Amino acid sequence: MNVPSLGESAEIPVPTQVETRRDRLIRLAIALQRLGVSSQQVGQLLSTHDLDMVEQQLLWFPARKARKKASLIVAAIRDNYEKPANFEK
Repeated sequence: MNVPSLGESAEIPVPTQVETRRDRLIRLAIALQRLGVSSQQVGQLLSTHDLDMVEQQLLWFPARKARKKASLIVAAIRDNYEKPANFEK
């Protein structure tokens, strides 16, 4: 999936209406690329992992205080990391 890189931000764009699967994939891909995840890794992650879990990891990501953002979010998704103890919604 090729989505243009849009800078570094852990924010997940919020849908304003009922979201199609395609729109959700694009939204999650943009969020991952903003964290520095390559287009190739984004495509692999989104095709092999549950989208709800990917979105949950992105939501929890700011609480993880990562130095290597791309590496951490990829590992969190691949290994389904637990909710951070310091996460506040």
